Formats: sequence, structure tokens, C-alpha cells
Amino acid sequence: MRFSPDSKPDPPAARTNNKVAAYNTFHQLPIELMQQIFGYLDDDHDICSFQLTCHHANAAVKDGHFWTARFKKEFDSPRIGSFIRENADFEDQYKKRKEVLKHKPHFWYGNSRREMQCLAVLKDLIMDACSDRRPSNSATYTSKNIKNYISTFLVDSNLLVEIFGYTTLPMTSRNKEVYHPGLNPLMRMLQVLLAPSLLDPRPFGPHGEPAIRDFPMSQYMAYSSRSQQPIFGGCNGVDVNFDWALHNLNFWRNHMLVANETTLNLSYRLLADSERPQYWSTQVKYCSTDYIGKRWKGAYAFVHEGDLLHIRNGDGDHESIQDEFNGEESAGDFQDLTLELTGDDGDAWSPLFEHFLGSLAPPKSKARTRAQKASSPPLETTQSRSFRFGGGGEDLEEVFLADGWFNALPPQQGVPGFQRMTMMKYFIEEDTGEIDYAALWAYEGVVLPGGQIILGRWWSPTNLVDGVNYSGPFILWCVDDPAKKPEVSST
Repeated sequence: MRFSPDSKPDPPAARTNNKVAAYNTFHQLPIELMQQIFGYLDDDHDICSFQLTCHHANAAVKDGHFWTARFKKEFDSPRIGSFIRENADFEDQYKKRKEVLKHKPHFWYGNSRREMQCLAVLKDLIMDACSDRRPSNSATYTSKNIKNYISTFLVDSNLLVEIFGYTTLPMTSRNKEVYHPGLNPLMRMLQVLLAPSLLDPRPFGPHGEPAIRDFPMSQYMAYSSRSQQPIFGGCNGVDVNFDWALHNLNFWRNHMLVANETTLNLSYRLLADSERPQYWSTQVKYCSTDYIGKRWKGAYAFVHEGDLLHIRNGDGDHESIQDEFNGEESAGDFQDLTLELTGDDGDAWSPLFEHFLGSLAPPKSKARTRAQKASSPPLETTQSRSFRFGGGGEDLEEVFLADGWFNALPPQQGVPGFQRMTMMKYFIEEDTGEIDYAALWAYEGVVLPGGQIILGRWWSPTNLVDGVNYSGPFILWCVDDPAKKPEVSST
């Protein structure tokens, strides 16, 4: 039964005949007892029906804090600064959320009225998620928003089923709801934020796998050069390229979840659930606190130079080109990487590393065009924070070191917590103890809100293919115990 905000609480007999109303048992009960009765009703249909029995029942839920408690029982508490404050706000948003989530639309471009309503609800669920986590409950805390609603978009809607399925929609449609061929950028951003669901093999069973669309295009995007597909753009250079990010996810999804690829699938399925990409465990906020996960797992992909040039030319006939991972001797395995903050000591930061990465270079403000009206706010209205980190790992049985920066980004489509990551991977020569400058590998990526997943591009500063840096995609995800992650403050 759908909630109706215009429903009248009193049946006709109760409104016109006081004697009949007197026989309604609920009229005799104290309002506090009525509220307790409502508290025992778990089904929304039962609550709606009981609310319509009489004016007394309607008043019991309109007064007090019934809808506040009901909302917080079903969802995570509203974030600080939310417009949901009074009992009436909680009632309105509870009913709207339940209605939209129960009747999810079919997603095409994200521009129809019902699609936009659902995307707005999903965005609110994401921004409110983990708001009830405290140091006292961190060991056992589970976000209701993530567990019951956000993660279920993989199985009860088509938002993540065919992430590039919109290409099958004709430009002209009889469906009047589908009125614009341009993709809603909010939908793209939300699809990227649901990366843990996209990379989760469990819904498909031990022998199932997702349908992967448009992999040749994803492979092209993954190996595109920095000039072809910059990770960050917009008028200030701080807007995430979500088309590129989603294709990057599709690339890794294909290799991790599709058995026929015989690349990363077996190794990925052998990982424990806790070793795969996870949703954030603290509320997504602007990164004003210097924190980074310590233990990371991931992979990088590459192809031979001739194949790379073939892919970048965009001929469309590169489906037979086989990707390789983490070096030939460890193909199919995942790298383990340890990172930790080292302090904002910019003086010790290598000028050569800065030359290649541009980690500390301020974004350049460009003239804003009409097409960029949805771009990030002007630089003077955003706060920039940078955090230095170091670390290391093992590649081809050889120990490497890492040095880099995290740079906080302004909110993307209204969602805070994104960061830019730049890192130089380097090796130390055993005989001299100096950096081997002939074996530098530069990394740049976007850190998704919550700091659990990094999608990016690696490249060789010195090895050029037809005048452009030799490069490929990488993915990293944090495998720290989420219960031990500290609370992150916001500004």
C-alpha cells in the first residue's frame, strides 16, 4: 500500500456520529500507549492502516517523535546540516524514500523524473551512511543504509546490471520519460561510488558472472594517455572524469569476475570477502583530517608497446589483445602495498618527482563556459589540503618504495570526500643505495570517498610510445580492519 499524504484519518462514521466514535476503543487510550502500539508495527502497510483508523491514532504519530524513531530504525541518522530535523520532516522523507526504493525505475540516461528522484534518494543514503558510527560501537557497527539499500542496487535495479546498457536505447523513444540523450552526470558519479557492488562476485554465485558490456571501449579508456583522457578536468582541473573512472571499473570487473578471461578471476575469487573492495566504514566527508589506510591490495595492467599504440588509435578491432598484470612472473596475483603518512615535509619532496607528477602545483583557474556550469566551485570557495605519504611493496620479487601525496578535492556532484592521489614508485640500487632513476613509475588516481578504493593510471616518465608516455590502469583497495579506522572529522 502506498503512503498517501492527503489521506483523511477519520472514517466517515467517526466524523459524523460521535456515538459511533465513542465505541472506537482506540479513542479511549492515552496517546503514549498509542505511540507504543505503533512502535510494535513493523510493516509500513500496517502503520498506514492503523493511522487511518481514527483521529486519535493519526495524532499519536503526528505528535511526539514517532517518525523520528521510525526513520532512525530503518535508516542511518541524517547527516549534520541536513534539512531533516523535525518529526514532520522525518515522516515526509521516510515515506518518500520507502516509496522510491520500493518502485525503482528502469535506468537509461538518468534524466527522467523517476530516475532523478531515485538518484537523489541514493545520494542522500550515501551521504548519511555511517553517521551513527561511534568509537564505542565501531567494532560491531554496520551501516543500515549500505547494508539494506545502497548495496542492493546491484540486484534489485538495473543501475549496475549493464552499466553501459544505455547505448542500446534509440535516440528517439516512445517513452516520454526518456527525453534527453545526454547522460546525467550524477548517475555516472553514483555508479562509480557503488564500485564495491560492481566488484562483488557473491551475487552471481560460485559459477555465475555479470554481463560485461563495451569492454573494447573500456580497454581503450584504460590505456588512453593523459592527454586523451585526463583523470581530472573541468574549468579548475579538479573535476573527476567519471566516464573514465567507470570504464576503468568495467575493465577490472571484466578481468576479476569473468571466468573466461582466465586472468585475475581465480585469484580474485580465492580472496576472502574482507580482502575484496569494501564500502566505506565512516561517514563520507571533506578530507580535513590526515588519515590513510595502511594495508592495500591491488593490481596494475599493461600491454606491449605495439599493442598499446594499436589500442590508443581506437581502431575498434583490438578485442584480441590480451592484458597482462603485475609482471609476467606474478600474473594473476595481486600486489600488497603498505602506505602511511609521513608529514607535510614539502622540502624533502623530490623536485624531479614533482616535475613528473605535479602533486603540489595549484589548480589553474580557467574561464567557466556555459557547458561547465555544473563544474566544481571556483577555487577561492574550496579548501585545499594535502597529505604526504610513503610506503612500499614487492614487484617481481623486487622491493620497491613509494612517495606521494593525497590532495583533497571539492565535492563532486555535491558529494564530499574525493581526493587526488599522486605517487612515484621507485627502486633503490643495491650497490650505491641511490634511487634508480631509470626505473621510475608515476601513478595518478582518484580516491573515492571513504578512502577505500583508488582508481588510476600509471605511466613511465622516460619510456615513450610514439612520443607519448607508456601507461596503463591500476586499482588499489584498502584491506585494513574497518573497525579500527578512526573517526574522520569534517570542516
